[in-house]
Amino acid sequence: MTINHKNGLCLTAIFALSTALGLPAKAEDWQHQAGITAFAFGMEGNGGVKGIKAPMDYGITDVLDDLDAALTLLVQGSNDTWGYWASYEYVKMSDNITFRTPGDLTNAKVNGKAIFGTEIIDAGFSWNVPGVQWLELIGGARGWIVEERFRAERSSDFGGGVRSVSVQKEWIDGFVGVRAKIPLSKRWGAMLRADAGAGDSDSTYQALAMLNYEIGDNWTTAFGLRYLSVDYSSGGFLFDMEMSGFEIAALYSF
Repeated sequence: MTINHKNGLCLTAIFALSTALGLPAKAEDWQHQAGITAFAFGMEGNGGVKGIKAPMDYGITDVLDDLDAALTLLVQGSNDTWGYWASYEYVKMSDNITFRTPGDLTNAKVNGKAIFGTEIIDAGFSWNVPGVQWLELIGGARGWIVEERFRAERSSDFGGGVRSVSVQKEWIDGFVGVRAKIPLSKRWGAMLRADAGAGDSDSTYQALAMLNYEIGDNWTTAFGLRYLSVDYSSGGFLFDMEMSGFEIAALYSF
């Protein structure tokens, strides 16, 4: 890609918001929500930079123990026909690991530390299927900014020493999918979503199953299950990861 990826990710979210809000509909037809979400996930896969590879298999409690920072934001809106959303997620975690390194340390058992920082921007549109009010077709883009840092301390067999590498990559994938919003009662509802795509990565998939509860006229809480995966590799950088766990949200309607 010829544009700066980080700027491109921001522009994707801004475009999704501005375009959706500009769709032909009266202002009073739109309902908007903004709030925070939290994704408590386990992860399984592989990360790597410049020949250093580290298998990653963490349960939810392991991720929470290794979590250094997290931030999640969501804005969305809809009318009877169209909808939009844009979300931002940031997670940073670190862990002491044992892995193998290339070159003179090939086949060596090396102790070290891995630090992963991940930003995800997810933005898109929805369209209600005529005659099926609860079913929507969705499409959008998911941008990733991932930093991987490895600091490896050689075992005593190699006389000590430290090797440290750090690489950051940004990429964008397009996706399409479906979303169902099913009313269960006056205040309870369910939301199901599934999407699949590719682009700069080989593949990306996401699935959500959420229950929503309206608290008064303006507040909504949501909780459920989420799965997210991506398979990206470029120039010795590897991020092939599956994340799954619990999602919760608190949203304000305006």
